Amino acid sequence: MKTIVLCFGNEFVDIDRLPIILYKELKDKIPNVKFVNCETPNQILDYSDYDKIFILDVVKGIKDVSVIEDFDRLKDRKLFTLHDFDLGLFLKLISKVKKIKNLKIIGIPIGHDKNEAKTKVKKILTQI
Repeated sequence: MKTIVLCFGNEFVDIDRLPIILYKELKDKIPNVKFVNCETPNQILDYSDYDKIFILDVVKGIKDVSVIEDFDRLKDRKLFTLHDFDLGLFLKLISKVKKIKNLKIIGIPIGHDKNEAKTKVKKILTQI
């Protein structure tokens, strides 16, 4: 079974860098799980042949590291230009058209402790 973790974040923004840090620390540590550092949501489509696809990202409004399967729970942002097109909207679109199956988000709360997040993400991925 092929499993991939697509890591989104921005290493130059404090509240958004944890997924990139975890990518660097976990990428060779969990057997049978491939980690990829992603820069744009459309890269998700490149990995549609994987059996399990996880997105690792910071999620506003959650209190603990969580697996999110229902993308309708993601809050919509108002779109004024294509620069406002975000990961949440993209996930809703591809799930509606059933473009990718077995896609889930591993959400990390903003400001979460790195070591605690690392332990929890590792536990989620080793229990799949």
